[in-house]
Amino acid sequence: MASVLIRNFLLGFIKLHILHHAQREPIFGQEFKKELARRGYDISFGTLYPIFHKLEKKGWFSCHPFFIYLNYLDTRIFLVLVHPAAVNCKK
Repeated sequence: MASVLIRNFLLGFIKLHILHHAQREPIFGQEFKKELARRGYDISFGTLYPIFHKLEKKGWFSCHPFFIYLNYLDTRIFLVLVHPAAVNCKK
């Protein structure tokens, strides 16, 4: 029970961190994973990308997948952009 509570608490901090950075500039999954690691959060892509998708589903930001080509390999990258209405708390 306590571990579930702690996990949810930490995921809340991670979500706030994502929104904070995405508000300032577009973010990319791999680079953002490194940013979280610098802040002491060691999460996998299997945790990070579902957080992106859940926040997108709730309308907090949009993810725009695009492809880059490196060494003849297709790599899909998600560009995350925050909707201005999501960060405007004034009513």
